[in-house]
Amino acid sequence: KVDNWGFTATYGADGAFFGGGIVKTSGFPVSTGAFQTTFAGGDWDIGIIKLSADGRTRLYATYIGGAGIEQPHSLVADGAGNLVLAGRSNSKDYPTRGGTGVIGSGGAYDIVVTKLNAAGTALLGSKRIGGTGDDGVNIRSNRSGTSSLQRNYGDDGRSEVILDGAGNIYVASSTQSWPGDAGGRFPIVGGFQSTFGGGTQDGVLLKLPPDVSGLSFSSFIGGSGNDAAYVLSLHPLNNTIYVAGGTESNNLPGSSAGTVGSSNAGSIDGFLSIISNDGSAILKTTYLGTAGIDQVYGVQFDRFGYPYVMGQTTGAWPLVAPPGNPNPWNQAGGKQFIAKLQQDLSAYVYSTMFGTGSAQPNISPTAFLVDRCENVYISGWGGNILPENPFPSGGTTGLSVTPDAIKSTTDGKDFYFFVLKKNATEQLFGSFFGQNGAAAGHVDGGTSRFDPNCVIYQAIWATWK
Repeated sequence: KVDNWGFTATYGADGAFFGGGIVKTSGFPVSTGAFQTTFAGGDWDIGIIKLSADGRTRLYATYIGGAGIEQPHSLVADGAGNLVLAGRSNSKDYPTRGGTGVIGSGGAYDIVVTKLNAAGTALLGSKRIGGTGDDGVNIRSNRSGTSSLQRNYGDDGRSEVILDGAGNIYVASSTQSWPGDAGGRFPIVGGFQSTFGGGTQDGVLLKLPPDVSGLSFSSFIGGSGNDAAYVLSLHPLNNTIYVAGGTESNNLPGSSAGTVGSSNAGSIDGFLSIISNDGSAILKTTYLGTAGIDQVYGVQFDRFGYPYVMGQTTGAWPLVAPPGNPNPWNQAGGKQFIAKLQQDLSAYVYSTMFGTGSAQPNISPTAFLVDRCENVYISGWGGNILPENPFPSGGTTGLSVTPDAIKSTTDGKDFYFFVLKKNATEQLFGSFFGQNGAAAGHVDGGTSRFDPNCVIYQAIWATWK
């Protein structure tokens, strides 16, 4: 037996399941001929496994790592079954491929972007990207309580990778590589913000070509306080980049009057920014928040190009009725929010919330989808993991379930799956998922995904007896 801690999961075009986590020492069930069949050292390596669509067959499994510590934060697969992972590593010998292995000076933790072939036997491209500070880290590299934008257990490891139709790679993450030393700052290539905004960290946005050979562009995204870019999505009609996360700044680039929020409403707000596809311009930014603590952990589009966001709040999230539905479904005082915005971020189309009305959020969100019928899907987990980490201390007790729930009862420490009908007319589905009477099932960081057919591919940490 060997410890495996789940971080991230995604789907293949054929329904295959890709899972990524961290693996301690030897014992991970690698496949014959896998890219890396032995543990490389340090505390943790990345462990990647691919399963058949029915989950019955291991198609491959491999380590990816060096002599230090690795984390996979996000996975996405292309149509040919090649897998792209984004995460972080402090290993100087992290496996790279194609030209210079390190973009920038490299330092403590660096962002890693790695592309693995469909058989799991070889790298198609791989880079470390960073300056002398911690990159790919949100506030702190550990998780010993809340601090600034790091609220949930695992928030130190939030970032996302996506692909466009041509296979180009986009990453939203964070950087703490300060601008004082030109040789050690985060590498910026043609981005809309070339200077570090301030605070301890900025968000960072990257685009790389399909072969991971270099940066097509990179940019800071941040103001004078701490900022983090967690998630991103491409507009389905014009390919502009919508990137979202959390901020302590009141001067984010692109923020202006005529949006949902032109300034920070509290100590921490969520934000949503529109970026040109070539990274040269930030077109608009809106704050999304209350007088409490708010962050955006998911951004997705419907087929008409309207953006939707989801996240957490400790405040009184606004209830906004959509056209034709004067009484949208909501759970008053809920600390998980869903909102549909106008494409230019000028107003909410609708905004609602769910939860038990507890003072703190019930779940830490991990996956988000808007389907072709404009229904909204969310996955997350709830329940304290560390006593000193109160988010999400609301836990899953009392969350609403539907008659077709997979699991209708909870010990307060479970996953929760939720579906909201188009235009917030009703809750279509609610269910718990997890074990009772043991350590809470949870995720140690990163993103999971729903596929276009609304099937959840979810990374999970669990105990066995």
